[in-house]
Amino acid sequence: GMQNQHLYTLDVEGEVAAMAWLQSPADGREMPLAMLWYIGVAGHKQGGGLGSRLYRELCRRAFEEYGAAALAMEVE
Repeated sequence: GMQNQHLYTLDVEGEVAAMAWLQSPADGREMPLAMLWYIGVAGHKQGGGLGSRLYRELCRRAFEEYGAAALAMEVE
């Protein structure tokens, strides 16, 4: 289902400057694994720490709110 899919945006001055797609752990798994499927920052907003800020918040949510034991992501 879609209940464990979370889309986050970071708004700066009324516009979306960064976004992410996080999948929280599925119930009943032996090891609760969260997946960070996407994180991106608008080109003209890169270099100012927005991506780092969003990543830290995603990690906090994955571990503290969703109970993940690990967070995985694929880097391209």
